[in-house]
Amino acid sequence: MDLTIGKQGEKTPFVQTGTFLPKYLIKKPNAKNLLRGQQMSTEQVVKAKLKWPVSIKANGNSSDGVTLNLSTNGAYIRCVKPLRLNEVFDMTLQVPNSDDSIEAEVEVVLSNIYGPDDDISPRGMIIRFLDLADEDRRIIAKAIFKHLESDKEKIDPKKLQTLQTLTIDPNEIDSEAA
Repeated sequence: MDLTIGKQGEKTPFVQTGTFLPKYLIKKPNAKNLLRGQQMSTEQVVKAKLKWPVSIKANGNSSDGVTLNLSTNGAYIRCVKPLRLNEVFDMTLQVPNSDDSIEAEVEVVLSNIYGPDDDISPRGMIIRFLDLADEDRRIIAKAIFKHLESDKEKIDPKKLQTLQTLTIDPNEIDSEAA
């Protein structure tokens, strides 16, 4: 991975989930980078226990599931037949209380195919979004922010600030800069 460090204005490639880098190598997120699909480091990810219906389309088959945890980078999906590690597939998330749905290409980063299926380790898989539209990322960020606000959970203020940054419409940023 070619990584540019340091000076303001340099482009930094997005850091893939599971990549371990020293903190000084990971740039702080800013609104434009986050809205243009740059992924956040694990320390910046904010997830919420949101249960959204999911449709999975892989290998000519389709199945259903439900998210147990959701973030702007990925989700834990509870399903009867989890897919194998590193498998890439198309997924549709149904946004609750809305006619909206989110379609994305995703990759399995952890799968509980053979382990127990109980409350501690439910049958399912952790996925990361490979191709998620900016508007869809904003829909997820707003839902997480709304859930955490109503839940009054103790969340790191830096993570909340990052989440708020994701809810900003890039057109607002461009119009304010002009």
